[in-house]
Amino acid sequence: MDADQLPQVGWAPPEDLPDGAVLDRFSTAREAHEWGLVILSTRTPYWVHAHDGWYYLMVRRQDAALVLPQLSLYAKERGNWPPHPLELPQVPVARDSLWLTAVLLLIAFVLSAQHPFMMAGGRVDSMAIIGSGELWRAITALWLHGDAGHLMGNLLSGAVFCFFVLRYCGYGVGWAAVTLAGVGGNLVNAWFFYPAQHLSIGASTAVFGAVGILAVIPVAVALRSRQRLVLKQSFVPLAGGALLLAWLGTGDARTDIMAHIWGFLGGAFVACAWVMAPQSWFQDSRQKYWARATLAVHALAWCVVVLQAAPWVAR
Repeated sequence: MDADQLPQVGWAPPEDLPDGAVLDRFSTAREAHEWGLVILSTRTPYWVHAHDGWYYLMVRRQDAALVLPQLSLYAKERGNWPPHPLELPQVPVARDSLWLTAVLLLIAFVLSAQHPFMMAGGRVDSMAIIGSGELWRAITALWLHGDAGHLMGNLLSGAVFCFFVLRYCGYGVGWAAVTLAGVGGNLVNAWFFYPAQHLSIGASTAVFGAVGILAVIPVAVALRSRQRLVLKQSFVPLAGGALLLAWLGTGDARTDIMAHIWGFLGGAFVACAWVMAPQSWFQDSRQKYWARATLAVHALAWCVVVLQAAPWVAR
């Protein structure tokens, strides 16, 4: 096989090269010798000739037909190397929504201290949720806190984790995802303890839902990409999320550890659903609708609590 029969695109080998078949040219000697290792694997000698800033990979003319199929196979396998880095969707974070949520949590804290019916009718109560079907408690309990320390802890940790959820999902879908994780965690927690009575309050279930979302999004994206090496790398944030759950999710006797665990698992489920669902559902133009729907659900849940406490309802 002559040199002019070899697959060369956009260039031709110089005429003053030594006699032999020119397989390809490279900008560095290292790259040329890397491809030369493929030739050596066929027990065929090769040489690299430097000429005008290029490094030409050459073999004997009679050996060209033998090594070309191996070089083509190597080029095909090398096409996916190095693997593409895991690219997670990122959108500008609507910081106003974080501030608004913090303000609403503060307002709920002050009002619940002044109006006991909010705590009595809004907290998680396994008997009421599972036994009486008062499902709205899984939503309203996220806004209630026992003391200022409880509230500030959730505000600080929630601001960090929810910021990144909003960065990946958008402000509308992000708050919807955190809400679903928190509500799902509360519902499962009530089911877990029923028929025994179990009471709990706090946004920590949703905060750990955000941790679960952040931990599982990379894994779900990697699974969808079907890149084996990237999938292995994606388990790093999953391990980090599990460590955060073990570190921050356990505390004193008052800590509802199971609520944190169910919140984390709820976030993991929501993250998988978000990645696997058609992305057209979550376009930027639809973020406001997700946000409005999420806000409406929270408002409706509190309306039920208020109506239940109204004198004409109580009678």
